[in-house]
Amino acid sequence: MAADEGARPTLALLARAMQLEGGAPPGERLVWVHSGPLPSGLAQDGALHISLAQAAGGLSPDWQAIHLTRVFIQAVEDCGGLLLHGALAQRGAAGPAVLLAGASGVGKSTASRRLPPPWRSLSDDAALLVRGLDELGRPLFFAHPWPTWSAFRDGGPGGSWQVEQAVPLSAVFFLEQTPHDRVVPLNLAQAAAHLVTSNQQIKRLSPGWVSLEGLQQHNRQQAASALALARSLPAFTLQISLQGSFWELMAEAIERQPGQPLTPLFTGCDLRAAYHGPSMNPTLREPDLLSVQSGQAQTAQAGDVLYYRAPGAWFGIVHRVVEVVQAPGLPPRYRTQGDNNSQADPQLVHQGEVIGVVTHAERGGRLRRVHGGRAGLWLGRWRRLTSRLALAARQAAARLGLGRPASALRRAGIQRLALAGLRQVVFTTPQRSFVKLLWRGRLVGQYDAVRRRWLFEPGWGWLFAGLTIPAPQAAQPPEHSASRPERA
Repeated sequence: MAADEGARPTLALLARAMQLEGGAPPGERLVWVHSGPLPSGLAQDGALHISLAQAAGGLSPDWQAIHLTRVFIQAVEDCGGLLLHGALAQRGAAGPAVLLAGASGVGKSTASRRLPPPWRSLSDDAALLVRGLDELGRPLFFAHPWPTWSAFRDGGPGGSWQVEQAVPLSAVFFLEQTPHDRVVPLNLAQAAAHLVTSNQQIKRLSPGWVSLEGLQQHNRQQAASALALARSLPAFTLQISLQGSFWELMAEAIERQPGQPLTPLFTGCDLRAAYHGPSMNPTLREPDLLSVQSGQAQTAQAGDVLYYRAPGAWFGIVHRVVEVVQAPGLPPRYRTQGDNNSQADPQLVHQGEVIGVVTHAERGGRLRRVHGGRAGLWLGRWRRLTSRLALAARQAAARLGLGRPASALRRAGIQRLALAGLRQVVFTTPQRSFVKLLWRGRLVGQYDAVRRRWLFEPGWGWLFAGLTIPAPQAAQPPEHSASRPERA
């Protein structure tokens, strides 16, 4: 990282707290911090430029430093990592590392101080988890200590944490205060839900600068990362008392888990991202879980499917490269287009905006390859052609009065029976509520509050076409309609 004269006090505070060195090693991206508005002509230098005046203008250096840490957090989250609210501890210099997670006041700092040698506390409030791979290509997570920023506020003592130190994480323990010590294993769903909650506790989003679409994309990304972490690491509820030796129970729980070789490969990160939107149909559909390889971002070619983020955007975009634009003396730029879009995107994608190349997609537990290169280019063209032909066929059938399955279903009474099994369920997060439409326990649609209409899952729209399904705000649902929303 580097800074101009006005931003140097903030960068110096950040460097002391996180024990960072200046400059950028070969092959790494330089972060430039500006005290005022961003100068013009910065798009082509390959560095990431941040304006303190725009991001944290008028705040004290400690608060400005907290805003700067979003650069690290965003880079890690793009690679499937998570910032978690927990104390990081390790048994010895090379032993297993654990995260003691929990809400504020549950006793994370107290538990860290109680750990006897050879245990050592690396941080007592937060840890940044980075996704890597072992020698067999299996996912592993490495934890970095993270500063306790509350120690810097109101003239506090501050502190210093060795953020660049990474330790392989062996387990996550979610703390509960009880009269007796006990370890309770968590299943996959419980562990993923606890991890998402822990991330939300430590990293709040400001609704003022995050759009609804960006927030939805962020939540999907965090859920995918939490699920990958829950599949890779054992998670437990750790019930601790004020006198017990809870660390002995932790050691027993870790030793019961099968070991894995701990050799990280940081040549690129394997990001897991949740796909959203219709622009890549039918190649990709919601809610496909995508595998993105960042190590291939520098060698992307026509036909590859890119995952990138436009300047100033909070959410990522998944589109296919239709042309590589190469100008003398400049890095390559990419012209992109969705497989379901009739025209290419108006803006070229710069190499610095590319997060990675989509290599696989998972749906319903089945993993399939997303073709790139020349095969992917022809596949994208073929699917755009077939989509246009299918649309033309539907329009022709409508003009001829043919192909109206909804009318036939209504006459047969099938829609009336289907409607009786519908119910609306509200899923809540700390920031938003989302209304889902379930039919006999199966997800068939979701309410779009922006466009004020129901969006159906693929294969279900024909069954409910032409029916009046009330919006969630409906005071009284009409006869034979879905029930009122219920909380989940």
